[in-house]
Amino acid sequence: MEHLNCFSLLESATTELPSSFERLKCLTWLKLSNCENLETLPNSIGNLTCLRDLIVCNCPKLDKLPDSLRSLQCCLEQLDVSGCSLMAGAIPDDLWCLFSLVSLDVSGNNIDCIPGGIIHLSQLCELRMNHCLMLKEIPELPSSLRRIEAFGCPLLETLSSDAKHPLWSSLHNCLKSISIQDFECEYPIVHSNYYDRDHHVIKVVIPPGSRGIPEWISHKSMGYEITIDLPKNWYEDNNFLGFALFSHHVSDNYAPFVCYTLELLSDGDQFGEVKTIEFILNGTDPASMVVYFPQIAISSVYRSNRWNKFKAVFSSSFGPDITADFKVESCGIHLIYNKAQDHPQQSLQQFNVKRSHDDTEDHPHHKRSKHV
Repeated sequence: MEHLNCFSLLESATTELPSSFERLKCLTWLKLSNCENLETLPNSIGNLTCLRDLIVCNCPKLDKLPDSLRSLQCCLEQLDVSGCSLMAGAIPDDLWCLFSLVSLDVSGNNIDCIPGGIIHLSQLCELRMNHCLMLKEIPELPSSLRRIEAFGCPLLETLSSDAKHPLWSSLHNCLKSISIQDFECEYPIVHSNYYDRDHHVIKVVIPPGSRGIPEWISHKSMGYEITIDLPKNWYEDNNFLGFALFSHHVSDNYAPFVCYTLELLSDGDQFGEVKTIEFILNGTDPASMVVYFPQIAISSVYRSNRWNKFKAVFSSSFGPDITADFKVESCGIHLIYNKAQDHPQQSLQQFNVKRSHDDTEDHPHHKRSKHV
């Protein structure tokens, strides 16, 4: 038993784990799921210094975490405490010493805020906080994040409309942190459960605001696609970081795979597909999905003034009918700049927008141009 690597306990009636658990010195993966009577985790769990993945999910009587978790700061990469009963103050400050943490899931808990100490988790790539009904505050987040989920959190519904919310400055910093080196390997994280081909793209799911696409987004359109004019010499502007792509969707049925198709258009009636970004959703709640896409990810083939329009299409991956499983009510694009003075609210009138719904009205059966 001392050489056991993985241990899973499902639907057990136990109220606590024995302290002898500390003998499992080689344990790297521990899962406790649907243990309805589990009330505590032993302090001895901090002695499992090889533990990389700790999953304690759907244990409704678990209302606190042991302080000894800080002892796992050099090894723990995934912490999933979703579906428990953690409340404000139940997350120990020592958690923010887990510098090796890559994925954190606190979904379905009673927390009302994410503590500001999360900024110290410099390796964190994924943060899930879905269906936290009391959650009303999200602080500045680490720039390493590439996926953030906060749908089903009703008290965050005003988040998207507040251009000064810490989330948006956090995403700005995340976009700034992306470098050419991020494109050189397909899977930058090889020792955790977090894998994403789009590791140079930032994906966010948040509650939809009452007005759909936020007012501070400079280019907006009804429906599932939008085309905008790019500024001259966009490809040479070092202050131009990339694009914030917004879509407000309602799923009539379960559509777990959602695609963002990004294209560049030229005046010569040609188009080039820049990227297809895939979202994997974990629920059917109405949501606003946001993708931050860096302009350095655009191929050198398209880096000229010939390519002067940018188009985004938002759809489900299933079936020929785009509305079969997935309905996009509205969408938008905002250009993100590095300079501090380029605040979202100050840049609304910088560029002219070519709205896709206008195109649809003028050309209801638009013919695809030549792909290059």
